[in-house]
Formats: sequence, C-alpha cells, structure tokens
Amino acid sequence: MKVLLVGLERVGKLFSMESLFKKKLTEADMTDVEVVTAEMTEFGSPGGRKLERNMNEALRDEADFVVVMEPWQKDLLTRFMDYRNWHKIHLFADICKRKPKDMPSCDVDFGYRSMKEEMNDGCRNLLEGLKMLLRKRESDSSDLAMI
Repeated sequence: MKVLLVGLERVGKLFSMESLFKKKLTEADMTDVEVVTAEMTEFGSPGGRKLERNMNEALRDEADFVVVMEPWQKDLLTRFMDYRNWHKIHLFADICKRKPKDMPSCDVDFGYRSMKEEMNDGCRNLLEGLKMLLRKRESDSSDLAMI
C-alpha cells in the first residue's frame, strides 16, 4: 500500500506528520505501507504547465491513500486525478478529528492541546483507517478466490 502525504513544508506539518506516522507504522509492524511526501511548492505555480506535469508524475504511481494538509490542496489535486480516484484524497484535519462535521477539527487551536497531540491523534486515526482498508482488501481478495 502506498500513502502520499501532500503539504507545504514551510508550515512544518508535513514533516512532523511524516516522521510521526512512519514511527507509528514501525510500532504497528506495518512494513507493507510505503509513505511518500509531496511538497506543493516544488510542483510549481498554480495554473502553470510545470505544476500539471509534476503533479501528474507524482500521482502516476497510483497512491492508495492521499492525505492533504489543507482543503485547497485537495481541490487542486482533483484537477489532476481521475474522478474515480477522488475518494483517495483525505484532509488530515478530518482524519484527525473523526467526529461529526460540525465539531472543530484538530487544526483549530483549542488552547489546551499541543500540535504534537493533534498530530498524534491524526496519525493514530490514519493508521487505524489503513488497517481497516487492508483488512477490507484481504477479505475482497479472499472472496474472489472462492469464485
């Protein structure tokens, strides 16, 4: 399974999330998950041909799960992905909160939670989601084997 993390490194969330998530994968002994990052500023200016070429190249390897740090990044990615694959794009804040949409997400400053706690919650929830996705794939493949 391949997970693509997309963000702006200058904000620092992407690097923190990547290292924490890889640590959690190691602790969970999930060696079959590859984590790849894509830094938005390296792709080029929005609307430019360089952006389109670089984005297509990054998405060509068919990530199973794409995590973006900001909503505008999700909007931008949908310009380069086939509609059938839009379900693969997930906003980290939504993964982090796993609560009803009207509840504040972990990217909101609650004042009593540190960024590390928020990242930890998000990475833990992402790990749980990947485990469920892998179990579903295994059950789907075993169903196909019975045919």
